[in-house]
Amino acid sequence: MQGPPAFDKAQMFREAYRATPEQFQVFVRGMEAVLNQWVALLLVAEHCDTRALPTLFQHLVDLFDKKGEVYSDELEDVFDEFFTMSRNVMIQDESTKEVGDTLYDMYCRCCRNDFSSVEHFINTMQIFRQENPLALCVNGAPENELEGAGNLYEEEEEGGEEELDPNAPPPAESAPAAPKNKKKKKNDHVKTAGGWNLVL
Repeated sequence: MQGPPAFDKAQMFREAYRATPEQFQVFVRGMEAVLNQWVALLLVAEHCDTRALPTLFQHLVDLFDKKGEVYSDELEDVFDEFFTMSRNVMIQDESTKEVGDTLYDMYCRCCRNDFSSVEHFINTMQIFRQENPLALCVNGAPENELEGAGNLYEEEEEGGEEELDPNAPPPAESAPAAPKNKKKKKNDHVKTAGGWNLVL
């Protein structure tokens, strides 16, 4: 009786990506744009450690340069060490996972000569500066000004080329929210009794 066909293990795995010097240079520009739009990191730089942004940026440049492809869960560990262990800051908005996923995807794309993600984040820098979400974190904003705020880490820009399914049912209308007088603060932060800086 003939057994199952031999399975080539090489088909299951691929070699880790390693950017060329030219690809890596483009990736570094994109990574810099991502970090400069990471509100939690900017809050830490403003209130805890003024060198946080360039320090993390250089650490990531060295890490990717040394290892090549760095998985997103490993990047989350790097961020946890950077914020929690070294600066007593706890990030609770899941942005560490979001940024880790973004940088991993961006690096892999650059290794395939796909620089669309880099271009996207460089282009959104101007929008980020105009909206100034960092000021909203400190000063707060009326709730109606925060509704529908875009996610800076989405792959596609607003009004992109996403195709709509003509057979899909119309979206359900959301019930109006109860009026609130309290102002919202995106990525607000507080200091706990134990001395921890907590980004909400």
